[in-house]
Amino acid sequence: MRRGVMIAEGRTVQDGCQEKWLPCGTMKEYWVQYKQQSSDNADWESAAGIAKAFAIGRAESSAVLALLSNVPGHVCSKLNEIVKIRGMTRFLTHDVIGKGTFSIGWTSGVLACEGWSDQLTNSARDHTLVTRMCIQEFRKVDLYLERLVSDHDSVPEQLRRAWSYKDAVKLHQATGAFLWCLDQLQKIAPASQFDDMKKSLRQSFFAKFLDLDLVHMLEEKLPATADIKMVCPFRRAWSFAEKISQGRMEEKEEKAMLAKKELARATYQHVLAMFESDMKILEEQLPGPVEAATETALDMKYIRDRQQKGKAYVADFCSKNFILEAVNEDLDAALPKFLSLLDSMRGIAGKMYVVCSLDFTVYPAAATYVRKAFECLANVAASSHIGFIFMPVHQKQTTEPAVLKHRRQIEENLMKSKMSLANEVCILFAKPEARVTDGRAMTQISLLSLHQNYTSNSDWNSSSAVTTARIGPAKGVDCFKSILEGLMKGMEIKEADRLVVLDIVPNRQCEMGRAVLQKVLDGENIKYMGFLREDVEKDLRSAMESVVYQHWDSSADAPPKQRPQESKEKQDLKLEILAMKDGSPVFPEQVLMDRFTAGSEYHKEVQKMKAKFEEKHGRVGASTGTSATTTTSQEGRVSGVCDFTIDEGLSPLDTSREVSLPVKTIDQLGEPSSRIGTLVGKAGKPTVVLDKDFGLWLLNPGDAKIKVPCSELCGFGTGDVMQPNGLVWRLANDRHQVVFDKECMPLCVVLRKLAVEQG
Repeated sequence: MRRGVMIAEGRTVQDGCQEKWLPCGTMKEYWVQYKQQSSDNADWESAAGIAKAFAIGRAESSAVLALLSNVPGHVCSKLNEIVKIRGMTRFLTHDVIGKGTFSIGWTSGVLACEGWSDQLTNSARDHTLVTRMCIQEFRKVDLYLERLVSDHDSVPEQLRRAWSYKDAVKLHQATGAFLWCLDQLQKIAPASQFDDMKKSLRQSFFAKFLDLDLVHMLEEKLPATADIKMVCPFRRAWSFAEKISQGRMEEKEEKAMLAKKELARATYQHVLAMFESDMKILEEQLPGPVEAATETALDMKYIRDRQQKGKAYVADFCSKNFILEAVNEDLDAALPKFLSLLDSMRGIAGKMYVVCSLDFTVYPAAATYVRKAFECLANVAASSHIGFIFMPVHQKQTTEPAVLKHRRQIEENLMKSKMSLANEVCILFAKPEARVTDGRAMTQISLLSLHQNYTSNSDWNSSSAVTTARIGPAKGVDCFKSILEGLMKGMEIKEADRLVVLDIVPNRQCEMGRAVLQKVLDGENIKYMGFLREDVEKDLRSAMESVVYQHWDSSADAPPKQRPQESKEKQDLKLEILAMKDGSPVFPEQVLMDRFTAGSEYHKEVQKMKAKFEEKHGRVGASTGTSATTTTSQEGRVSGVCDFTIDEGLSPLDTSREVSLPVKTIDQLGEPSSRIGTLVGKAGKPTVVLDKDFGLWLLNPGDAKIKVPCSELCGFGTGDVMQPNGLVWRLANDRHQVVFDKECMPLCVVLRKLAVEQG
């Protein structure tokens, strides 16, 4: 007997039929072979094409297309067997198959369950719900089909009805939610107990006990917030798994604690053995107290001798190259010393160029001092030397008529001294960080003055400062370097020639002297003599000598900073846990303490170990960075090394500490009228506020973050401290005399009196 199909070429029988007989086989085989035999160009990949070819309805053609293209083969086989037994029309409708509930890539996560679309999607290997959970026997489509059959067969035959698409979608959602809950349970459940839990839950699922809770979870929650404890049977399974997991965790913690104690004991035994071995080596090979004391005494003597050599070098350097003279208003006593310096250099090969500097940027108040300065300039310039005069600059504390008056006085003094006024030089200043509100001048006029007898035939006429009439731009000490370089540029200077700078009227910071000092230290042939006022001479001399000493200290001519140790054939100490630093043993306190829990038995034993070490080798042997021991034995004090311990439980200040300062907003400091003083910060600097309680606060004036480097906050001689309608403070420190209430007293006394009487 042969089986075949009748294929209609048109929509109706009247259009004509073509009879084709095919060999025995399945419906799918018929379909494939017929497509190969057919020469028609109809659309066989769409439901409309199938409906046209078979003359069937829309729902039936959609089901045929799904079975042939998207439904897995094993599912088709199962559906074939199920339909043979139960009948197609009595088991499910064509829409259940045609709308894709068995198709790969279809999802029931729609409408209220749209957030679960990934978890409710059919996939070829079901990676979401099968492979990831390692539940190989549970494929979503298989479990879904099994539930369809189970629910259909559980109803009495007289009451059975075919599955509709709407009911099938609900069952598919419940199936996906059930598999997701199993996945979550497997994460916490023990592997040995999970199979039994899964079997019990599967029975509840097929008994329809879970459907309502599962669908409710899908509609009310998202995967990120869902909890399987919303489903009653899973809630009981979860609690049971948690108890088992907690019991195992406690057992693991107990075993870990025992292992930790055993490890601590073994570690301590090992540390103790190494410590005792190192102590024995130190006792045998380290020098005794007498030898150590001798070495320390030699080190101290070497340091003292080295410092004396440095001081001798500074004194010799300053006497030959950098001479500072303290003067009062009368310069008559200092001028002969400079002339003697010039006489000592006569007869040496090469020319001698002398520059006399007078800085009148801030015009001195002492008229006698100014007059004597010009007399000194005239005496030196009479030998064909030059004067470089810085003209006054308008500042906040001076008026324009006063500046003009001072310039006139300078010009009159130069004319009286028979000095020329022809060569004006403009000094350009560099202000890279200046703000728009910066009112400082960008230029300053200066005079390069020659004696009238040498104005036409002086070597200085070829100087770049004269020919270009400008110097700079530069800033601070570099500006004075540029002045010296601009004066010498353009002149035919030979290697044997030398420059002598006489700073008759230096500014308060002696910037010309600092510039010359840097050039001398760089190896240039320059001599310097500065006439410093008595009130600033001591501080400036100390600062200059400190620069010279630091230069010598880092030079190759200076001896090593530490006493060279005599070479001895001495074998290195092979220590295992202790260390050596600068010839002294070091106890690695921090390293050993970190190995044991604070307060534990072995932690206390390490502290005893440290005390034993310090008793033998002194407190200095302990590693830095930890709190100092308050007492040490008398034997440790004669170990030959410095003892920095302080009695009565005190310890030196730890400079590496971090101080946590209080923080307030600007509003919390009160109204500006209630503050004692406010200095607004500019150019990335903080605003300084002194509140009514004499509290000092740093404020950020802008919205952006600012970084305040380590620097002096308050003090004298650090800048211009202005008060409304007042004068600039020109005091070196608070011990200088000021006039207050018609009495002359130190400034510190005035401040104390105001604080006591006026608060």
